[in-house]
Amino acid sequence: MDFEIWEYVGGNLIVAGFIDTTVEPDLFIKFDGVFLLSLPAEWNTDTSKRVFQMLEGDEARQWNLRFKVEIGNTLFSFAPEHYSPDFKCVVAAKSVRMSTTLEGLKVPPLRDR
Repeated sequence: MDFEIWEYVGGNLIVAGFIDTTVEPDLFIKFDGVFLLSLPAEWNTDTSKRVFQMLEGDEARQWNLRFKVEIGNTLFSFAPEHYSPDFKCVVAAKSVRMSTTLEGLKVPPLRDR
């Protein structure tokens, strides 16, 4: 799946995922209250492997210490292809939600309901 930054406005990021980049996106991921972005504008992933996850343990601790991520933010990671194995696309944000449509992202995150 190919991903790209679709929109970044007011501390909120929308990443779009495409199976075929010649048509509309197949997936939208919205990060609310973004604290940190460390990713290229576009990247590819190998969907035979884990593509997206929440960082935990020592890896999250290293990112937290290096970038002084504030309490209340969660670290999320994409695993891009064609980069060194230790390279990650990372977003630290208050919350995340996914939908197959942009309209589906207009629902407030579970944390805010």
